[in-house]
Amino acid sequence: PQPPPPQKQQPKPQPKPQPPPPQKQQPKPQPKPQPPPPQLPPPGWPAYRPPPTISSQYIREVLSSIPPEQLKLPDVPFHRAPSIVERIKIQTFGKSIFYSFFSTPRETIGVFRVEAFGAGSFELGICTLDMAGSKVRYSDAIIPGEDPRVFYANKQLYFVDNYMNRNRMLRVNRNTLGVQPLQVPMQGKNLSFFTHKGFLYAIFWFKPLRLFKCLDIDRIRWAEIPVHQKNAHPDSSYRGGTPGYRVGGSEDIFVGFGHRTTMSPLRHRPFYWKMDMRSMQVEIHDMPDSRFSSNLVDPTSVFWYQNSFYLATAESSQWWFVNQNYETYLYKLKP
Repeated sequence: PQPPPPQKQQPKPQPKPQPPPPQKQQPKPQPKPQPPPPQLPPPGWPAYRPPPTISSQYIREVLSSIPPEQLKLPDVPFHRAPSIVERIKIQTFGKSIFYSFFSTPRETIGVFRVEAFGAGSFELGICTLDMAGSKVRYSDAIIPGEDPRVFYANKQLYFVDNYMNRNRMLRVNRNTLGVQPLQVPMQGKNLSFFTHKGFLYAIFWFKPLRLFKCLDIDRIRWAEIPVHQKNAHPDSSYRGGTPGYRVGGSEDIFVGFGHRTTMSPLRHRPFYWKMDMRSMQVEIHDMPDSRFSSNLVDPTSVFWYQNSFYLATAESSQWWFVNQNYETYLYKLKP
């Protein structure tokens, strides 16, 4: 008998290839809102004004988008005079000066002065700050005024028309950029405004301290607050500059920066001030930093950008009232 033929082994079935698991789609990054492309100056645009590169419509969109709870100046960490980390020159239109900057969620906005040559007056313009390029982008928004400052009071935005003996607060309509002028009854200029517990205050003089409280903004009712400053030898060289900024963690302490004027030769040098509303006392400290090297250095504002605070200044290598190209600097601050 013959052996049975060998059995052919059946090939094992190969597993069917499985499709790869579905990849999770990464969310596409949302582009940051960009200002509109540059525009040509409107017909008849005066040569003394900086040519606009963004529209006033864009400024209105930025300002009107600020949530009401953010309509306030930033709290600052400066329990004592800060040190200077870096000095940055900002490229500006030569005849413009006194840039006051304030932060918004979308942009850093600036208000500045430009001279209306031949008209014997000044105008206020509005711009945005390009920190990466150390320059500003100008809008076509124009408001009458001089040497502006910026503050908030009762969830309203105000520009200060810092005109000698005719100070005005300009209440800004963020939707239209229209302003409602409100006269300040105190004489002089360079008042330091701040808001404490719902009331607007203004430091009129530092040595000796003279403090005013606004009882009714719309009716222009102000009253001087009696204070007794310790060791206050009269010294009119200390003058206001920035608004007052609340120190973080305190409801009653405000700080700011002013300029000290000395003569022969004429110099303006920044100083730091600290106002304690509990004791009604103000401290003053000079800031002898060699980087304040211009002939005139006037602080205008403090703003927040990418986790750092900056002090903005208006500067001149001569004095203010000569034909010149002014300079604007930012000083990065360290507590």
